[in-house]
Amino acid sequence: MKMISLLPSEYKKLKKSARQREFLLAALGILCIVAVFSYGIIKIMSSIPGDKLRMLKSENENLISNIQSLEYLNEREQGIRKETDIAKKAVSTQPDWLMLYTAISSTLPEGVQLSSITADPEENRVLFSFQGSAVSGTVLSSWMDQMNELELFSGLNLLYARSDGENSDSVVFEVKAVADKLPPFEIFEEVAE
Repeated sequence: MKMISLLPSEYKKLKKSARQREFLLAALGILCIVAVFSYGIIKIMSSIPGDKLRMLKSENENLISNIQSLEYLNEREQGIRKETDIAKKAVSTQPDWLMLYTAISSTLPEGVQLSSITADPEENRVLFSFQGSAVSGTVLSSWMDQMNELELFSGLNLLYARSDGENSDSVVFEVKAVADKLPPFEIFEEVAE
């Protein structure tokens, strides 16, 4: 069965153009909804980095103010470095006296007493004079052997060893020594972690 329309052709064109307009309006409506939805999502997504950026900027400002409040520590560190350099220059040619006297005292056997130690520092060596008393010549000889084993002294010379007038076994002595292998004194520096 064939349908025959008795409506004028202009009506058909008008109806067809109305449908096309409705279709176009629907498509434009959908496009507008998608555009508004996309704009909303983009706006939300772009506000997240903006908020993070604002938070980072405020945190940065807080850190900068904290760093500036600690700036005086840099000045103190520079002052300490200058003083350390001055101290290093002052002791650069000095031997490590503490190590030296500790080594000497570690060799002293029971029965040897030093009454005086004199040190005469020269350019690359130190001349020592030890005066004291020992309970016997054997103990004195033992002490001198131990001093030779230290390897700090290039030579030990016994200037004299006399019998102490009060006790026949005890001796009074003077020993000269030359120390030329002395390590230089080093200033203790704390290492920052």
